Amino acid sequence: MVIPFDKAVTLEIASSFFKLAVNDSVLSKPGITVPLTIRPGQKPPTINVSVAGRN
Repeated sequence: MVIPFDKAVTLEIASSFFKLAVNDSVLSKPGITVPLTIRPGQKPPTINVSVAGRN
């Protein structure tokens, strides 16, 4: 995924079939919204999404 510098972006991660984990924390809801803004010269954050089971 490519996110442009100096632009506010909202990343939505959701699944109705699987239980998701973001950065090793299992979500209690079917999804999560992550606001992102990356400044020039700043290292982008790493967001790890994995399947933790079935809903």
